[in-house]
Amino acid sequence: STDPMVSGFATATKGQSGCDDPIVSYADSISLGKCPGTKRIIRIWTATDPNNALLKSNCVQLVELKDDSPPSFTSCPSNLTVYTNTTDCKATVSWSFPTATDDCAGAVTPVGSHTSGSVFPVGITKVVYVATDGCGNAAEHSFTITVLSNCCNKPPVINCPPDYLGCPVLQCGP
Repeated sequence: STDPMVSGFATATKGQSGCDDPIVSYADSISLGKCPGTKRIIRIWTATDPNNALLKSNCVQLVELKDDSPPSFTSCPSNLTVYTNTTDCKATVSWSFPTATDDCAGAVTPVGSHTSGSVFPVGITKVVYVATDGCGNAAEHSFTITVLSNCCNKPPVINCPPDYLGCPVLQCGP
């Protein structure tokens, strides 16, 4: 808030003992920032003698509403290890969608390199989610999906006994 109740009030005292208490007022010059809700206010405070408008003093207060902080992840998937579960020796993997929040913007929707329910090959795949607020501040969370093979996609291996040479009758010989 830019309200002086939040950002602070200027105070003033009499210029000298024979003067009345000054009247304090302010005027704002507002510049909008690069993202929603951000602004920079140059607030000029003026203390004026109530009996002589030429007796006054000024001070300048800078009031800024800005967001320099990245969002933070409030829930994140952890590393996952699964076995292949498709006929083509891959795995369909599901996880809970990560959530993120921002001090200024509230809830922020992360964007991921993969979506829950995607198909992954055997090996290790890094999944990255990025949460970006309206001011361009970003936070990243990553986890890995390790797919182990338990698939059957090769023919069986067979070992034959050695060739056999034998007689065509029960007894061979003279």
